[in-house]
Amino acid sequence: MIRRLRRDDGQTIPLHLMAGVGLLFVALAFFAVGQAEDSRNGTQTAADAAALGAAKDARDGMGPQFLDALRAGDLELIQDLLDGKELRSGHCAAASSYAERNGARVQECVRVHDPAGYRVDVRSEDSIGDSVIDGTEDKHAVATATAVIEPRCALSPRQEDPTEEPDGDPSSPADEEDEDEGDSEEEPGPVTFDCDEGGLSLDPGDPELDLDLGDLFVIRLTK
Repeated sequence: MIRRLRRDDGQTIPLHLMAGVGLLFVALAFFAVGQAEDSRNGTQTAADAAALGAAKDARDGMGPQFLDALRAGDLELIQDLLDGKELRSGHCAAASSYAERNGARVQECVRVHDPAGYRVDVRSEDSIGDSVIDGTEDKHAVATATAVIEPRCALSPRQEDPTEEPDGDPSSPADEEDEDEGDSEEEPGPVTFDCDEGGLSLDPGDPELDLDLGDLFVIRLTK
């Protein structure tokens, strides 16, 4: 026996058909939820990439300053660079580029401090799309991510002194002759660091010095 539901106009609808329609609606609703979740996940990926991109661009931008500080033997400036005090603004263009590659647009990009880095808010380019849930066709997923730049290394407590006398008699004739040649300025010696993975020495006088800021800093996402 087939049970029927009577409509206001007098027509009847089989109950098994009503159950099928209900199941279909539930399936479509689950699909809409999954569609929204996929959009949020994709937008979060875009936010993560944008924040990391801005932080990496900022870290790499410290390269010339770091080299200048090494060549000048300016340990105070080197420490400020390690602490993020000299981190410049103006790296949000990199954030926008990474966001666009992942289907989103940057809504806000700001510097953060302690530790230094960037916070980026993004909005998906495409809406969630049509679904059985009203309004999704006009809704866009949003996400936020923060990437920070943290030092891997600290300045060693004792630095090499390029003016320190070598072993031997400091008053030897050769030394006196060198002193008579004039007041030539001593070149800064190597700067040493204590790092997570051991010691590191950077010699500004080394013509083959290859400064890799990835050895000195780590970039990571944070909440």
